Amino acid sequence: MTITRFTKTAAGGGIYGGEEVNRQVIAWEKGPDQKIFLRSVSYFVTSPDSTKPIFQAVKNSSLDPIIAVFDIKSIRKDTSW
Repeated sequence: MTITRFTKTAAGGGIYGGEEVNRQVIAWEKGPDQKIFLRSVSYFVTSPDSTKPIFQAVKNSSLDPIIAVFDIKSIRKDTSW
């Protein structure tokens, strides 16, 4: 989860330093062509029972948007960190 807050604001604007502006869940995903996608994950539309056909229909109709794309510049070969 990411939370965006103002650090400083102009006087008289009706908003204040420290005030929350946005809250969202994000997820990283490896895309094609050596790209990494940053997605905004939405939990607004869900179906609780994954065994029902409606679960897949709801999942297919609420794709999480890509909010940023990054190039993969290097790959760590050693995974024993």
